[in-house]
Formats: sequence, structure tokens, C-alpha cells
Amino acid sequence: MSVLADLGVRDVEIYLQGPPETGRGYVRRLADRCREAGVRVGSVHPYVFGFENLLYTTYRRQQRWALRQFERYVQICAELGAAHYVAHGPPRHHVVDDGRMSDRYLAVTAELVETARSHGVVYCMENVSYGLLRDPADVAAHRAALDVPVPIVLDVKSAWKAGLRPQDFAAALGEDIAFVHISFPDHVGARYGLCPGTDLPDPDLTAMVGTLTAMHGAPPRTVVEVCGASDVRAVEAAVAATESLLAPHAGPGGPGGGQAVTGGAGPSYTSSEGERCRST
Repeated sequence: MSVLADLGVRDVEIYLQGPPETGRGYVRRLADRCREAGVRVGSVHPYVFGFENLLYTTYRRQQRWALRQFERYVQICAELGAAHYVAHGPPRHHVVDDGRMSDRYLAVTAELVETARSHGVVYCMENVSYGLLRDPADVAAHRAALDVPVPIVLDVKSAWKAGLRPQDFAAALGEDIAFVHISFPDHVGARYGLCPGTDLPDPDLTAMVGTLTAMHGAPPRTVVEVCGASDVRAVEAAVAATESLLAPHAGPGGPGGGQAVTGGAGPSYTSSEGERCRST
């Protein structure tokens, strides 16, 4: 956390790597490190593989276990002061039948939203390319089917992987988007990662930020995904590139949105997902 703080990071998203990082002692130490570094936790992203699909299983014992895992992650959000929980959601084939979301999916999701709300946390879902919310039409259908709000975390690399542009989501769903997970593209190599390429500013990202700024009156909170960073210089370059992307959209009073960095939880920048917040 101190490394992130030295880069000017003041608001982080923590990526927890599974049950070993959910113990109360570990979370307490993590909260202490954030406080000592002057870093606020804005959101938490659990390691969803291994439990998230089981939230929707018909095997009740498995589901009860998964619901306990979910509630613990939501409790961690509250313990760290995070306002948002970031989910991937289940694969489509688990919860869609004949083009319709199952009653089980709708009921369980409503339960998850309420559990999060009871802890003062907002349950959000990403548009993962292999998942339930692959494109804007999926998100619109999801919103129409549910009786509870589920804001979207727009993941730009997942949009590209699905053959779409981040702008496609922003233009159609801007009011539903809570914040953004950003990566930098190598469109020729079909790779998306931490390090900005030479083709910046990317027109897809520029259009997305412009659209969301127009809708919300400020640049979006933008979490830069940095897992796999080779060193702190790579993180610093990503921070600078994202600042450059957001800066033209800042108002006369200064930047209103945020910029971010991401990885897993632990003692250094490689173990925490974070945001460099541009607002005060």
C-alpha cells in the first residue's frame, strides 16, 4: 500500500485471492495498512472461481456453503469501508433456459443484493466476455428481468474480447455503469493488459470516457487492472496513461472522477487493486 500511496493512489479496489485472505486477522492487517498509507478502499473484488457458480446450484448444501462465502466477502467490504462488491455472475448456461433467465437466478440474485445492502454495500456485476452479461443487450435484459438494481462495472477488455467496443456499453448503458475497469489494448495482437502501447490515446477509450462524462458530469471512476505487472514502473506508466485519458474531461474545478490500479491483496502494489482518485 505504501508503494501505491507514493504514486498518489488514494482509493483502491482490493482483489482478494480466496479463502486464505478472508480471515479476520488478515483483513484487520490489510485495513491497518490502508489506513497507515492514507488509502481508502472503494470496492472489493473476490476471487469468484470456486464459489460463485455454486450460489445458483440446485444442491442445497453446496449453495449454503457458497452463500456463507458470499456473506463473508460482503462483511469484508464493510470491514474495509468499501461501498461496492464486484461479481462476475454465473456462466449463461447455468442460469438461462430457452433464452430466459431462470426463476432461481432471479431469486438468488435478489437475495445477494439484499445481503449486500444489509451491510451497506452495493452488489455490482462485470460484463465478462464468457458470462451472463456479454453485451449491452444482455445487460438490458438483465435489468428488465430483475426487481432489484444491479449496477454494472464496465470491463473494457471483456468488451473487446466479445468483439465489441467499450463505447457500445457506455452509450447504451451509461446510467447503469457504476465504474470502469480499464486495460490497455494491443488490437493487432488481440491482447489487453497493463502497459500502454504506442497507439494511445485509444479512440475506443476516449469515446467511452467522453460518453460517461457527459452522462454523469464527471469522468468515471476508472480502475486500472495491473495484475501481472513486472515492476512498479509499469504501474506508474499505466497510472500516467489513465490520467492523460481522463484529464481532458475534467471540469474547471478539477478532475471529478478517478483513476485506478489493480492486482491482489497483500503488502505491495502487486497485491492490491486500486484506484488513483482524482477528486477530493
